[in-house]
Amino acid sequence: MPTNRRTPRLEMVCVVVALALTGGAIGFANEEEETLAGDPTKVVQESGCPADYPIPVVINEKEGSPVDENGDGIICTDGMKQFVDNLLAHENDGKLMVTGHGNFFDLGKKIVQDISFSFHGIERGQNGSAKGVFEYHDQTGSGPDLTVHGDVLCLAVDANVATLVGRVTRSNDLGLPVDRLVVWRAEDNGEGNLAVPDRVSRLTVIGGTKVTCKERFKLDSPRDTVSGNIQVH
Repeated sequence: MPTNRRTPRLEMVCVVVALALTGGAIGFANEEEETLAGDPTKVVQESGCPADYPIPVVINEKEGSPVDENGDGIICTDGMKQFVDNLLAHENDGKLMVTGHGNFFDLGKKIVQDISFSFHGIERGQNGSAKGVFEYHDQTGSGPDLTVHGDVLCLAVDANVATLVGRVTRSNDLGLPVDRLVVWRAEDNGEGNLAVPDRVSRLTVIGGTKVTCKERFKLDSPRDTVSGNIQVH
């Protein structure tokens, strides 16, 4: 893990942003830090931030932010005190869209896994193709943590349930290597409904290297989320 050598200017930017989001825990992706998911400079390009607000900010999901309209835990800043959401409303005009972030628990290989997830997808056209990004982070407590990051390729929505297909672009999970196709399902059961939480499935591998977005897939059973939010539009 390389040493984080931030410039004085970046330190000032972080202070300004921290003051602007009083009470919220935030984190920046900058070009001198590495993460388990890979080079964070690519996250800046994939985060959905517009050119005038190029710096993505990860906000504390418990604190939230009135700017984070899509609920995916990411907003964008110009480095000063101005903030916008990473997926602007006009991009979703008349298009299917799903966003989600949070975590769930799962029993895998007799070990309780705390799996966090974050994704957003927006349709490109009528054939089911989509754009967006996803990331799953598997924390077992005994290590090593596994992180899989990729691009969203397909999106289908049926009422409150979204099915997404993606391609892995960065991974330290041997079972989900780069270029592997995966599918998962997200279920939006409303906000603040503790009796019926949002649900999401684990990543399921699709055979082959190409996918038709109109295909139907067999998926893992969805798990109840214990934090975060899923929105299907």
